[in-house]
Amino acid sequence: MDFTIPLAVSETCSCNDGYIGEDCSQSLQTPPDQISVPSYGLCDQRYRPCQTQNIIGVFHKQPVALAEHFKATENGKEYTNFSVMANVTYRQMNLITVTIPTATSSSRKRRSTDGSIDGWDISFSYDNSTFSNATSIVVYNGATESCDYTTYTCTKLTVVPETEESSSTAAIAGAVVGVVAVAVIVGMVVYIKVIKKKRPQSAKVSNQDREMLTRGAEEGGSPRPPSVNTWVSTRK
Repeated sequence: MDFTIPLAVSETCSCNDGYIGEDCSQSLQTPPDQISVPSYGLCDQRYRPCQTQNIIGVFHKQPVALAEHFKATENGKEYTNFSVMANVTYRQMNLITVTIPTATSSSRKRRSTDGSIDGWDISFSYDNSTFSNATSIVVYNGATESCDYTTYTCTKLTVVPETEESSSTAAIAGAVVGVVAVAVIVGMVVYIKVIKKKRPQSAKVSNQDREMLTRGAEEGGSPRPPSVNTWVSTRK
């Protein structure tokens, strides 16, 4: 193999045509490798918009990305014969970010009728001719959809709507609980009033009558009983 010797230009290496890399040993015809996608390529819209996707791999320079659209169905991938070049942002040698393309209006229309989910097979190249093996990305909503990353089969989850009967039952149950609570409170108030009425009334002797009783005893006579009007009831 004829290795290309890098040329030093302003303390940087400039590779000959057709070669890249720090030591200029990588051919442009060799696509990026060791590519992987976080979360196995499943992007759940409950947690983020899924407009971009980080890609891990070995990238000697910014590659180009070819995205091929498919529908993720109960039977697996169904390709729609639509492909587009995706935007790529180079982060570092081991990380790039791909902008997830938007499906065409025709693909969206078909999705709305058969309930399929959008997916993309994305492959990378340095020379726009030789591409890497594709890595798959599926955009779905985990609240209503379920996807298997091993087969990229996706199904719609069955969501049971709230029926009118269940709503009426809940309303009746709430009304009954409210009535019972009010009845308990009223009963407690009545009980407290009845208990207070049944308590024996206590009386006290006024200071004037107490003085008359004491004086009668000191004079050797019989104590004078207090006047009825001088008894004061503590119960009002």
